Amino acid sequence: MNNYSNALELKGAIKPRNLDFNDQSGSGKIQLIRLSQGITLTIMDCILSKPMSIKFEPPFESFGFGFNIEGEMEVRPKGRGNVLRYKPGETDLNANPVESRIDETLGPGRLFRLCLTMDYDVLEGLSNWDSGSIPSILLKKSSKPAHYKGKLTPPMRSVIAQIIQCPFHGSSKNLFLEGKVLELLAHKLSYLESPLFNPSCSVKKNDLDKVYYASELLTANIEEAPGLEELAVSVGMCRARLHNCFCKVHGKTPFEYLQHHRLEKAMNYLAEGRMNVTEAAFAVG
Repeated sequence: MNNYSNALELKGAIKPRNLDFNDQSGSGKIQLIRLSQGITLTIMDCILSKPMSIKFEPPFESFGFGFNIEGEMEVRPKGRGNVLRYKPGETDLNANPVESRIDETLGPGRLFRLCLTMDYDVLEGLSNWDSGSIPSILLKKSSKPAHYKGKLTPPMRSVIAQIIQCPFHGSSKNLFLEGKVLELLAHKLSYLESPLFNPSCSVKKNDLDKVYYASELLTANIEEAPGLEELAVSVGMCRARLHNCFCKVHGKTPFEYLQHHRLEKAMNYLAEGRMNVTEAAFAVG
């Protein structure tokens, strides 16, 4: 499995395609699903006994949004001297000219990763951005490769879990995946519109890191989440400053942020059929 390009040539509506590993290289599979909007959803879920090399030969989709849940991989785009390394808990945005070849090295070990790839015109048609709030690479076509890293946020993890645990089959599954992929893309683009990429925002980088840490603490145990005072002490900020910065970054208070994720978690429980409404309510606090 040295060349990946043919597997990416999927046309039309949703059409799953699996690339299975043999016993010598490892176990698991890479699944490619072509969505009707022009987005390719790739799900890598495998355990590799040794590093595996994959080559992307042009032409291919020029924008890639990656979500690395578990495992590590390396990417070597032609024309860039540095090697891109993806670690667990990271997201990435890659903009690659279609004439450049890309070499990837997967593993070894467990790898669990989702990717959304698309052409520039597809991305442009799906979104309507404020040109001053996100990286310029998303606003115009470029002949130069670009790469942006970020954190895998709780909302992203929640949507990814729903994609993997899709409770539907047939055409209902198709519709479900279409909606969830767009929701995941919305969370990623929202992250790009955050103060991390907005130089005019008053939230400093140090405070921004603390706000994201506070977000992780809030959603790590939503049944018994810390209060604002405890949260502020944990991240090393005063209560008022944390509240102010949190609102600027997320557009909602810490309490509203927590409530949103509690409702989202409860919705997942109900969709999976594991609990009734009362049980789900108690389970998320």
